[in-house]
Amino acid sequence: MQNNTQNNILAISHITHEFPQDERNYMLVLNDVSFSAQKGEFLSLLGPSGAGKSTLLRVIAGLEKPTFGEVERNTEEMTMVFQHYALFPWLTAEENVGFGLRMKGLSEKEWRRVAKEKMAEVGLGGMGHVHPKELSGGMRQRVGIARALSMSPDLLLLDEPFSNLDSITATFLKKDLLEIWKKYKMTIIMVNHLIEDAVELSNRILVFSGRPARIKKEFALKSPHPRDTRKKAFYNLSDEITALLAEEIQNSYETLMREKKKPV
Repeated sequence: MQNNTQNNILAISHITHEFPQDERNYMLVLNDVSFSAQKGEFLSLLGPSGAGKSTLLRVIAGLEKPTFGEVERNTEEMTMVFQHYALFPWLTAEENVGFGLRMKGLSEKEWRRVAKEKMAEVGLGGMGHVHPKELSGGMRQRVGIARALSMSPDLLLLDEPFSNLDSITATFLKKDLLEIWKKYKMTIIMVNHLIEDAVELSNRILVFSGRPARIKKEFALKSPHPRDTRKKAFYNLSDEITALLAEEIQNSYETLMREKKKPV
């Protein structure tokens, strides 16, 4: 674990979270999770599907209140990019990007200036007049990233940003995201289920167990960006993480089968 508390932008302590299933039963999704994120790092959270990674990201963002535990934020501005874009369909792309600035009271001239600037940074210059339904999935995700960047965040949260994109679009978006991270030196925390993306982009990877999610292993990546995804070291680390997750998926399946066999 990272221990340089002075440089921490986020510290999570003993987060446990449950969802009610009915009046008497609860589903435990996060189990005593603790970690920190340092200023300027790119941190990826990997784990089996449905393990609670996105729930944890929502807890970090303040969109979910944990059942137990604390979240300490040392941020000036935190923004989040959602897996399914979360754009307002009745607004143009530029109006979506500038929405947060409008809510902060910036003049139309100023929020439009910033929105145009951020859209150009993500490769959507000249597309401000278009509505979300007229954009591809990759373009919608770029609008979401531009909207987050418009708020000048020092902590950017990404919830599976590449999962709905084809491989070519995802490749270009990863390149742009890496350039944005280097340019602004922000902290990025990314929830992902694509192991190779995490290995390609991250300084550090936390691998989570199946539900209830707990941290199973941490990996620190020292090689510089951009990384050669064809190198043996890249494949070896990807294979090691794949084996860890496969073990967790098998354990989760066996636990589920045992629970089903218990007498009612």
